[in-house]
Amino acid sequence: MRDDHTDLIEAYLGDLRARLRTPDAELVLAEAEDHLRESVAAGLAIGMSEREAREAAISAFGSVRAVVRAHNVTTKQVAADLVMTALKLGWIGMFRRSGTKVLPGGFFPLAASAIFTIGALALVVCTFTGGPLGVPAGPGAYLSGALVAAGMAAGYGARARRALRSHAGLRRQPPLRPSTCTSEA
Repeated sequence: MRDDHTDLIEAYLGDLRARLRTPDAELVLAEAEDHLRESVAAGLAIGMSEREAREAAISAFGSVRAVVRAHNVTTKQVAADLVMTALKLGWIGMFRRSGTKVLPGGFFPLAASAIFTIGALALVVCTFTGGPLGVPAGPGAYLSGALVAAGMAAGYGARARRALRSHAGLRRQPPLRPSTCTSEA
C-alpha cells in the first residue's frame, strides 16, 4: 500500500504522463522521475521530513503545466523556429568567404530596402492609428521615424538597383548627344 508521500510524486508523474504530447514523452517522464527521486534523497539528507522533501522536489522541478509547455511542440513553434533558422542562414549567407559569392551582390541592399519600406509604412499607419497600443504619441513621433525609414529605403533601393543592374550587365548609358549632321545639297 502506498503512503501519502509516494502519492505526491506518483500523482505528479501521472498528471505529467496524461498531459504530455511529445514523441519523446517516455524519456521526459523518466528524466522527471529520476530528478524528483534525487531531489527527495537530497532533501532527506539535509534533514527534511519525507513529505517536505517530496514537496520541495516537485516545487523545484516546476508545475506540470510549465513542464508540458516546455516539451510540447506546436505547429506555431515549429513555424517560428523555421523562420528564425531561415533568417539566421540568410544572415550568415550575406557574408562572403574567400571570394566565393554566396548571394548576389544586390541581395543585402534589396532586403534592407524592403525592410525599411515596410517599417516606413508601419510608422505611417501608427501616425494615424495611435500606435500598436492605441496610445497617441503625437503625429511627429511616428512620422519622423517614417521619414527616416523612407529615406533609408530610398538609399538602399538606389544601391540595390545599381548592384542588380551591374550584375545583369546593364551599364548606365551615356546620354545621347545631338549629332552634327550636315546636309549636302
